[in-house]
Amino acid sequence: MKIRARETFTDIRIRKGYSITGLAKAMKVNPSVVFNLEKGGGVRPATARKASEALNEDFDTLFIIKD
Repeated sequence: MKIRARETFTDIRIRKGYSITGLAKAMKVNPSVVFNLEKGGGVRPATARKASEALNEDFDTLFIIKD
């Protein structure tokens, strides 16, 4: 089971006023984590939670769980 960002993740990030680097700072992760997340890479639950909290969005709005 993998957690992946929905296709709308980048649009939501931009609408909230974050650059990749800015969101990474808010999440306290390396910018490559956000970059890889937006390119379809899987993320750990803790990373998904950090993104949801930083963007003030529900998990289900930002992510999908795939087999």
